Amino acid sequence: MINSLKESLVSKEDIVNFEEKDKESLKKEFILNDAIKAAGDYGKYHKINLLFLCLVWIMIPSIPIMLPYFRMLPNYQCADNNSLRLCTKQEICDSSVPKINAEDKLKTWATDFNINCEKHFYFGLLGASYFLGILCGNIFIANFTDSYGRKPVLISYLFIYIAISIITVLTRKFFFLFVVLFCIGIIYSGTSLCIFVLNFESSSIERKSTFSTILSMSYGIGAIFHILIFLYFRNWIITVSISCISLIMVILYSFQLQESPEFLYVNGRTDEMIQVLRFIANVNNNSKLLENYINKTFISICHTKNQERNYKTTFGILEVVSFEEHRLNLLIMCINWFIMTMVFYGINFNVSNFGTNPYITGILVYFSEAIAQGSCLFFIINFDYKVTLCGSYLLSAISLIIVAMFITELNILGFFLIFLAKFGISSVNVCNYIYTADLFPTVIRVAAMSFCSLMSRIGGISGTLIIEITDYSMIIFGILSMITILFITKLEKN
Repeated sequence: MINSLKESLVSKEDIVNFEEKDKESLKKEFILNDAIKAAGDYGKYHKINLLFLCLVWIMIPSIPIMLPYFRMLPNYQCADNNSLRLCTKQEICDSSVPKINAEDKLKTWATDFNINCEKHFYFGLLGASYFLGILCGNIFIANFTDSYGRKPVLISYLFIYIAISIITVLTRKFFFLFVVLFCIGIIYSGTSLCIFVLNFESSSIERKSTFSTILSMSYGIGAIFHILIFLYFRNWIITVSISCISLIMVILYSFQLQESPEFLYVNGRTDEMIQVLRFIANVNNNSKLLENYINKTFISICHTKNQERNYKTTFGILEVVSFEEHRLNLLIMCINWFIMTMVFYGINFNVSNFGTNPYITGILVYFSEAIAQGSCLFFIINFDYKVTLCGSYLLSAISLIIVAMFITELNILGFFLIFLAKFGISSVNVCNYIYTADLFPTVIRVAAMSFCSLMSRIGGISGTLIIEITDYSMIIFGILSMITILFITKLEKN
């Protein structure tokens, strides 16, 4: 009797064990993309997170964006046949011409630091200093973000930027502006890549392009925001101060920001990745759905495999060249980014020299940028990256060449062509960010993007100097855009 009871108990235990094993056999492999969707791919957290990242991208480049306006001089009136008219730039710089300052309210770097007339070339050097800072920043940003994470590096840079902005407002030495622009360049190189990659790696495959496009549009929106502030106050100190105060309020949210789940996963920090996903799911009210997914997958095996990885997960910006299978794509994308940034900032920094109202032109330029970045998503989804890039370059090139060769005084047609040129190159800009992030795997993504960004800043330096030393800058930009199309067709992946 006792033996038969024991036998029955054993058999029940066997049945339970068998059922547990059967449940285990039904489990599937843990896939991060599915886990991100289970946590609520477009919920409250992602919306707030995207808004925060957009606001940071609006505030950080405020000083470089405003360089064309910080170089402006007040409107002087000159006598002409017993009547007053606005002086030309040549007359303003001619000390022998009597003139009346009709705009005492305007306060710019040109008025406060006497950077005008024969010293106007200094603004080209200030722009070059900014791009040199970005270039230097890109050299070590990949190692920083891959070693310490996207979130801590981003927060550190934000606090440094606030300190630099305060120092900028208080400074009274002209040559210190070169240090300021250089430091902001370093900060922008870190924040822009951290923001973009953090957003890209925290989204599902289905949402990456959409979220990245919305994020990129914030740059143009931010530029228009700062132009309107300067138009109202006509004071560079107030403009920079408003930007700094706004960023201080935004940064309070940064501590609620979560690390990239993809970064944690690739580096074998599975427990931290699960905690991040659970935090996101809780904010999105998707905790139950996420837990169901985790319970149905081999998360423990995923943890073991990640800890047993024996390959290197941190790469410097120059080490990315060692990946032979990605070398051709890297070379072409570097050329692409170089030309794109040269043309992009060549147009941006030239808005006060187009012979039109600089405020209307600036708003038009950045409005076209925001529209282009939104339209770019449509072309990427319905065609592919190569077609979008080539078509955008072609549009920008043709518009720039026509403006340079046939438009002597900018009228409605000239405005329209500038709009098209900026529309095209802005589309290239957002497409480059998304394409480059998609083109290279997670383990070398930041390093590859940093390398491309480094080359692009050399292009930015070249662009700011070209517009100062030649009157044919638009033709040069147009021809180089045409040539870039030939390189893009050789990329090995759509």
